Amino acid sequence: MPGTTPSSPYGGPPGYGPPPPGYGYGGPGAPYGAERPGSGLATASLVLGVASPFLVFVCFTGLITAILSIVFGCVALAKRAGKGRAIAGIVISVLSLILFAIVAVWFWNVVQACGHLPPQLADQCFEQQFPWMRAGS
Repeated sequence: MPGTTPSSPYGGPPGYGPPPPGYGYGGPGAPYGAERPGSGLATASLVLGVASPFLVFVCFTGLITAILSIVFGCVALAKRAGKGRAIAGIVISVLSLILFAIVAVWFWNVVQACGHLPPQLADQCFEQQFPWMRAGS
């Protein structure tokens, strides 16, 4: 037939069969393209870990997200799923907890230093320590 390539007497080109076992997202024994159970926990650990440093300054909710991130990351590591994401989430969350501790100690020191002054001087002290809280702003 014109416009087509002639067929080979030996058959067509070899096709691609199914991938060998262990080749895919899920690791050994998982179907091709399937993720291992617990991989969502690793992703949740990473997402919460990334959000935690920013949420430390929002009513200290970063403390809760950092703890959840560490728990989810540890469970994902126990299930051997999403190792990189789980470790990254745990590391970022630990750094967030350190940031939270630094901010909490600083805040506590400011409150202790300014809280024992007479009301007028206490207001001035807080305004010096927290310039964004000025009464005239």
